[in-house]
Amino acid sequence: AAPAGAVLAGLLTDRDGNVRHRASRALFSAAPTDPVVVKALAARLADDDPWDIGVSCMAALGRIGPKAAPAVPAILRSMEIDRSRRFGGLRALEKIAPRSPLALPVLLRLLRQSLVKERIPDERVIAAIGAYGPAAEAAVADLVKATKVKDDHPYYVDVAIWALGQIGPAAGSAAAEVRGFIPGPLGGTAQRALKQALHAAEKEAG
Repeated sequence: AAPAGAVLAGLLTDRDGNVRHRASRALFSAAPTDPVVVKALAARLADDDPWDIGVSCMAALGRIGPKAAPAVPAILRSMEIDRSRRFGGLRALEKIAPRSPLALPVLLRLLRQSLVKERIPDERVIAAIGAYGPAAEAAVADLVKATKVKDDHPYYVDVAIWALGQIGPAAGSAAAEVRGFIPGPLGGTAQRALKQALHAAEKEAG
């Protein structure tokens, strides 16, 4: 007999939406590490399913953890479909492959997309980029742009400044620019990150 996980994975393509939904929820609860299951879950991430099977499958992959690493490319592709899929994708990546080299280029594209097309920076993407530290140097210019977007609730400003601080010396000149135009007081974490970036830049400059 086939393992229970594989049987449930087969039900993810059932014609009955309720069956698909129940199978995805069962896989979330069981979190089997069978490669067949991981592949089946990854295959449903981009589906436009009225039962939101992709959301459940994303959560199930996150529950599986590092053994779901083969699904990372599919997770990244689904995150680029629309903004609503990003949060689940970011949460899954944190559990499967934190700071995956495959993810950084996608995160950079998503940040740029949120600035150009959506007009409001996605603070979750910004925070994920900041976690890469100096490796995220390519994001500096867009992080600075994120601090300039006008909005009534600019939480992402603090997050962008924190990210600049995490990048360190390479973001030093940008952090100095940011300090000059941000209105009002910065949050404690952002203030410390800004000082950290400035200090690192000055130290590197000699």
